[in-house]
Amino acid sequence: MTSAAPDENGAVALTGATGFVGRALLDRFLKSGRPVRCLVRNPSGFEAESPARVITGDLDNQSALDELVAGAETVVHCAAALGGMARGDLHRINVIGTARLARAAEKAGVRRFILASSLAAREPGLSDYAATKRAAEQAARNAGDRMQVVTLRLPAIYGPGDRNTAPLMQAMQMGLLPEPGRDARFSLLYVDDAADALAAAVGASGDPSGVYEVSGGGEACSWRSLAAAASRVCGRRVRLVATPRPVADLAADLSGFTARMTGRPSIFTRGKVRELFHPDWTVSDDAYTRATGWRAGMSLERGLTRTLETL
Repeated sequence: MTSAAPDENGAVALTGATGFVGRALLDRFLKSGRPVRCLVRNPSGFEAESPARVITGDLDNQSALDELVAGAETVVHCAAALGGMARGDLHRINVIGTARLARAAEKAGVRRFILASSLAAREPGLSDYAATKRAAEQAARNAGDRMQVVTLRLPAIYGPGDRNTAPLMQAMQMGLLPEPGRDARFSLLYVDDAADALAAAVGASGDPSGVYEVSGGGEACSWRSLAAAASRVCGRRVRLVATPRPVADLAADLSGFTARMTGRPSIFTRGKVRELFHPDWTVSDDAYTRATGWRAGMSLERGLTRTLETL
């Protein structure tokens, strides 16, 4: 475990720095000159490419968490287990890990704790993942009264290099888009906007404590409007492929069987199917804009263009 002299004022402690959103957020902190330290399970390679101070450990390692938060002004907690893991592992990482980190931060006198949550937490009954994200939010709020707690419920995030949305992007490139739930409406957020939203919580004045839902400028999507945008970007018609619930459930079961055989968790589960078929994941950014001044800067078509050209 790394030891170093205390950081300068304004230091940020970051978890999940090797993840999709965490990397984009770390890049912003470094470019702004803000002192940042990162909790990393396997620092091999990461230390060579990043000047950030690295603390080796994970959310199960109390001494690593204590070192991570000591002297920090703000904690940004992006690390999480995704759907597809066993329920016990989801609870251990998302709930117990968040509680452990938040208590360590409160004890160390951290001023602000920022939790990257999920819009799925709005509907905790849909999946084990959604339930643990809602419980993680409560765990952060329970850490103590001396620390400001800002929770951002992020919707589906996309952008270059995202493995979770890559199959969907590849399907659109081939002219096809699955349509689970004909009348469903949802929100999408480009990765740079997600990172900027979290960074805005770090720099917000006053006390922005609260639970906020954010999206790509409040731009609500349907599968039809997404297909139309992809058609314009790809220069070819992207056809909707109706996906009945039983077909999606069967695909989830097959994905689960493959995951058990290979030992690699799959995020496409029955719970994810329930999330996909939920009719309304739309969001208004107004409350978060009032609290921090943040607004999404990437339109759907520009974001799709940047993402698809990297496949």
